[in-house]
Amino acid sequence: RGVPTFAIVDKRGTPFMVFGEDAKVTGYFFTSYGEAQRILALAIKSSDQARIRGKEELIAKKKSAGEKNPQKLSDEDEKELGDNPWREARISTVPLDVAVLLARKTRYKSSGGIYFKLAPAETDIYDALATTGRGDLPEGQVPLFYFEELVLSPRTSSSEKDSSGTDIKVSPVYFRKSELLNEYKKQFGKDADYPALKVTELSAVVAEMTRPGETNEDIK
Repeated sequence: RGVPTFAIVDKRGTPFMVFGEDAKVTGYFFTSYGEAQRILALAIKSSDQARIRGKEELIAKKKSAGEKNPQKLSDEDEKELGDNPWREARISTVPLDVAVLLARKTRYKSSGGIYFKLAPAETDIYDALATTGRGDLPEGQVPLFYFEELVLSPRTSSSEKDSSGTDIKVSPVYFRKSELLNEYKKQFGKDADYPALKVTELSAVVAEMTRPGETNEDIK
């Protein structure tokens, strides 16, 4: 089934671009709607605060210039301050395969100076680091959670067959640890003990899916 990611876009549907950690102009595809909401709220607040500071500096400048009513801003002043573009932003869904394709194509080379990255939620990063014992997760890497023991049968997943006609079992991976735990309980019962939690990374899974001999043309 299709997996969505979430992008913050302007009123025309164009993704907002910001300077990433590597100082490159970057657009982000978030793996959870909640994380996209959180980042949008932060962007709105930050832009509002920047506008307030700009207004205060402009009034102070007008005062030092001896203007009689420095609090009154002209149309030109308002234009200089500008509007908060994030207030007209919305969150739009983008299929995961499209997001992965754009991120892969712009990872090592410039696409008109624009780059794309996938961004996991803060809680997912925390869960991954707590599991692996690592101290940090580089920007653009997306953790995936799985149990080696969890294999879905055709009754609980889309049934596919290999060249010999045998049903293909599906080993699922999840963006969120909580979804993995819920699925395990669903399959093995609420009293079942969890096996060892494993963490991999999205780009590693995609690389495996697109290695020579595989047929996932959509994300090559």
